Amino acid sequence: YAILNAGTATACTYDTLTIIAWVEGAYDTCVQVVHVVEPEPVPLMTPVVAAILIAALVVVAAIFMRRRMKSKS
Repeated sequence: YAILNAGTATACTYDTLTIIAWVEGAYDTCVQVVHVVEPEPVPLMTPVVAAILIAALVVVAAIFMRRRMKSKS
């Protein structure tokens, strides 16, 4: 897994990335071709994510309410 910063690269260009992996004194290499594409926004609050967050909030609230009711009685 790697994060490449292509902030200064021109869109639709190619470059190569040489990867060297060391394993018990020996190494292996790999050449990966990288294609620079136009940036696209990543949607974070989609309806599915919002529904999951709301469901998690309801479950957590129910747990805390149940504990509080047990401690009062």
